[in-house]
Amino acid sequence: MKHQRICDRAFTLIELLIVICIVVILIGMLLPALANTRDASISTKCASNQHQLGVAFAQFAGDHQDLLPREGKAPWRGSLAESKYIPWINALQPYVVHDGGRNDLASPVYLDPAHPNANHHVQYVVNGIGFPDLPRGIDVVGSDRRPATPISSLHRPSEMIYLTAFTDDADNSIAGNALRGDLAYDAGVYDVWNVAHLLGPDHGSNQFAGNVRRVGINRHGQSNNVLFADSHVDDRPAEFIQWPKEWYDGVTWNPERP
Repeated sequence: MKHQRICDRAFTLIELLIVICIVVILIGMLLPALANTRDASISTKCASNQHQLGVAFAQFAGDHQDLLPREGKAPWRGSLAESKYIPWINALQPYVVHDGGRNDLASPVYLDPAHPNANHHVQYVVNGIGFPDLPRGIDVVGSDRRPATPISSLHRPSEMIYLTAFTDDADNSIAGNALRGDLAYDAGVYDVWNVAHLLGPDHGSNQFAGNVRRVGINRHGQSNNVLFADSHVDDRPAEFIQWPKEWYDGVTWNPERP
């Protein structure tokens, strides 16, 4: 009986190189897809946070005479009559942190999963722009501040930007001045009441960040999630988010001073 010897044949160097090249090509094809999946997941989480905030805003309005909190200067003082300028974060606390007080900023709903700066415990901003020079036309240089506003008075709630992501604040030019332990001031940073907060530079030396851009742009690729005043969330490009007219609420109003 003849025994046939079976010899194991090793890969040649050229064959190994070919296999390595194929693996590298496959990895190169898969990585962008994985990155896109990750980005989509982050964007979805951000949209979910904004949707929850929209629900909380609607609940607050239902409990407080249809009012939507806008520019914030002072914490809750026991009644809405004394708290027209309540920061939106304080207003929403009972609806997003059910076991926390109005001075508790700890909630994952306030965090944008794509935001790179952990110094900010709040990573969204709301629309507090007054646009006072009406009805002669939209005052695109509007820099006045608006207190809590009745939702029913908004001209186009389904089109008005109400909330979007806070800027990266990479150099802490806002965080360094604002996050100083004073809740009323800290919470008041997370609103826009001047078009410079839409169009200004990424950083600056102004102590109150009045001329620094506060809105985040290109957070998710070339766009960002936006919560509109009717509580729906959608994705919009940076040019849309920075256009003052998209923040116009259509309310002719003379600002009340607290």
